[in-house]
Amino acid sequence: MKKLILLLSLAFILSCSSDSDSNETNASFIGKWTIEFEKDYTSTGTLYQTYNYSQEECYHMTTYEFKTNGQFIKDSYDFDAFNCVRNPVRTYNYTHSGNTITITANEIENLIIVENTSNDLKLKKVNPDNSFTIIEYSRVN
Repeated sequence: MKKLILLLSLAFILSCSSDSDSNETNASFIGKWTIEFEKDYTSTGTLYQTYNYSQEECYHMTTYEFKTNGQFIKDSYDFDAFNCVRNPVRTYNYTHSGNTITITANEIENLIIVENTSNDLKLKKVNPDNSFTIIEYSRVN
């Protein structure tokens, strides 16, 4: 009987620890995000350009929101000479299958989820010439 209780206790402890680990690696991309970095790579994987949006106030004010109803909302800002100017809010549709998010706008854009934790999201966009961009986001609280 003691062995059975010990085994059940061990199974419970192991199942609890694996749940917390999987929540971190399988965190939902649903929610509001702001862009931190955009990194451009050649088709061979060589980094050739990095944009640091976290240090540019107007671009860092821009948010991207994935809603549970399949809508993707982009609320963006640009800089005009002296001020941050809000652009019209854009709403698009998206679908999600496996590690791919497909956003339907003027063009269909497929983004591959590279990393998805509770606070960070990295998406990969592959270009026709096989060069690619990694876009790094942080969750907006």
